[in-house]
Amino acid sequence: MKLLKYALIALVILVLIVGGLFAYVAATFDPNAYKPEIIRLVKEKKQRTLRLDGDIKLAFWPNIGADLGKLSLSEFKSDREFAAVENVRVSLALMPLLSKQLVVNEVAVRGARVSLVRFKDGRMNIDDLFARDEQKQEQFIFDIDHVVIDNAALDFRDEASGAQYALTKVNLKTGRIANGVPGKMELSFAAQGNQPRHNLTADLKMRFTFDLDRQVYALEDLGLEAKGQVADINNLVAKATGNVTAKRKAGEFTADKLSVAVTGVSGKDNFDVKLDAPRLNFMADRASGDRVTVVAKLTNPQGTIGVNLMLPGVEGTAQAFKSGAMTLDLDMKQGGLTVKSRLSSPVSGNLQAQQVSLPKFVASISASGPNLPGKSLGGELAGSASIDVVKQNVQTNFTGRVGDSNIKARLGVAGFAPPGINFDIDLDQLDLDRHMPPPAAGGKAAGAGGRKQAEQPFDLSGLKNLRANGTLRIGSLKASGVRASNVRLEIKANGGRVDVSPLAANLYQGSLIAPAFLASWLSFRV
Repeated sequence: MKLLKYALIALVILVLIVGGLFAYVAATFDPNAYKPEIIRLVKEKKQRTLRLDGDIKLAFWPNIGADLGKLSLSEFKSDREFAAVENVRVSLALMPLLSKQLVVNEVAVRGARVSLVRFKDGRMNIDDLFARDEQKQEQFIFDIDHVVIDNAALDFRDEASGAQYALTKVNLKTGRIANGVPGKMELSFAAQGNQPRHNLTADLKMRFTFDLDRQVYALEDLGLEAKGQVADINNLVAKATGNVTAKRKAGEFTADKLSVAVTGVSGKDNFDVKLDAPRLNFMADRASGDRVTVVAKLTNPQGTIGVNLMLPGVEGTAQAFKSGAMTLDLDMKQGGLTVKSRLSSPVSGNLQAQQVSLPKFVASISASGPNLPGKSLGGELAGSASIDVVKQNVQTNFTGRVGDSNIKARLGVAGFAPPGINFDIDLDQLDLDRHMPPPAAGGKAAGAGGRKQAEQPFDLSGLKNLRANGTLRIGSLKASGVRASNVRLEIKANGGRVDVSPLAANLYQGSLIAPAFLASWLSFRV
């Protein structure tokens, strides 16, 4: 017991001596006297100019702390400002430093602004700051109790592409940040940029855990909301929730309870899109996922268009994946026209090569409206399709029936903006008279007072950018009461010009080959 008593007395004396020493240092030591030396070292080591406009205030007990006040740092070998801060306050726990543990009680930054630049040769204006020091650095285990960043700003300029981006009103609050310890974070900011043009505000909340040794990073209860304008989309509201885990060593990425919802206005179109993915898992050698659904709705003065996509469980790898029967439903109401269609097919593809294949699709369509033949039209198609995003290529082959016509077709699309279409289509029959509006009473289109109205031309302005080349064959054609068989048309469209030649058909048991003047007449501009 005496030994314990003497040990406690010695400990108290030690604490008093250490406390007195720190009190004396705190009372007599003036860190501001070292400002010129600090500025000189920064200039010598980094070739940047450091300005310390505020008073440096130190604390030594119970934590080592520094309040740096207002400061700024110049660009490399320049007096132009790179970064500035209105106030920085940092405090460290004293005792853990003795065992090489960096325990930070607080990091508080107010009014920071930073300018990042990527030069035309690819260099960044911060490369020198991250250059490795030749001297061996001591390894510390770090532990931060909390971080507060208030009203910070960051801008970025790419001199090669001309892109400019800016983050303003950046506010960050975190809980504890330590290896293997769950923490939480709240972040808000405003973002502006020109590629693409956008002006947004965003709020992010989440819980996080990281393990630097195992390289495991997890984000839980993720909640992101962004509002503003992107390109020609106004009143944009985007929300995302879910959980994300990345295991870098294992090459594994997992997302569960992922939900994304986006609404906005583009021109006269209002759109609403929602994606739900209960679970997605990607590994180096395989990928899997539960059912993914996408629901989209487009509303404009003409009506509404609804799309519902359901993709069942996905499995495979990034090089080769497959899924069960995908279904795509379309529901459209435009004016007096109503269209319903469904496409279903197994799906396979290659994510790395950005290729998707529908090896066996079945599509159905039904339409109704006062201007349709018999006020309704339906059809069914079956075939295959493939999409190569990198090569911007689409190929499809299908057969089926639309209305009274049996159809067999091969379609190809080369390029997406604008697309170039190649086609080869066979129809067993086509009755154009059924697709034309009926004549007015008395066989003539009469206006008020019995006057004959001028015929209205077709509006073909939408075809100005059409690039198409192909063949259309019709076994039996009826138009304006005239019947023809074995009709073949070679059609080319490019640059607003449409050429239809040569015209070949059997007409009333005879044959017709288009003469030069008719072939010329069938070349026109839109």
